[in-house]
Amino acid sequence: IWIMNGDGTGAQQLTPNDWADYEPQVSPDGRFIVFTSERNGDRKIWRMNIDGSNPQILTQINGRAFNPIITPDGKTIFFVWSKEDKRVLGSVPLAGGEISEQPLITNSYMTFSPDGKQIAYNPRANFGEWRYYRGGATAPIYIADLQSGAVEKLPNQNYNDRFPMWVGDKIYTISDRTGIFNLFSIDRKTKQAKQLTNFDGQGIR
Repeated sequence: IWIMNGDGTGAQQLTPNDWADYEPQVSPDGRFIVFTSERNGDRKIWRMNIDGSNPQILTQINGRAFNPIITPDGKTIFFVWSKEDKRVLGSVPLAGGEISEQPLITNSYMTFSPDGKQIAYNPRANFGEWRYYRGGATAPIYIADLQSGAVEKLPNQNYNDRFPMWVGDKIYTISDRTGIFNLFSIDRKTKQAKQLTNFDGQGIR
């Protein structure tokens, strides 16, 4: 894991090369980095200071933990918890402490709404990089209300909407609805999707 300034300068390596550390998330106050690591032999959620010091494991649990996201208030980490024969949504305080299981089946990347009351997520793993894939493992985006438990599927005609990111009243996604992966925004009010890039050779990630 590396860190750099917003203009691309000052790049610094924070974790050693001999460990698999990935999926970094910076806390809203800029003090911590939360990430997935395999340094103890299995995927777990770790936290370290923004300068890379004082790394600590937060999920001493049975099963793997990965794809962490931090609530907008900076207090809680949500993550995918692979336990037994299912993958569920787990949570742990950013400061460390008791681990909880949330009543939601998820399998991939997630993003919080700005108020922290909802998440956008893929309920199953994103399927490879196959172009024009329209089989049974396509990846739609769902919206879950963390208070009521209500779940809503965004409009999807059996294409892949991947890596959702919620900004304001729009959800941004890398989608192959035109055949090649491009960046789209989906308006939460109108449900309309707008294409933002127009690559027709290699798609984007």
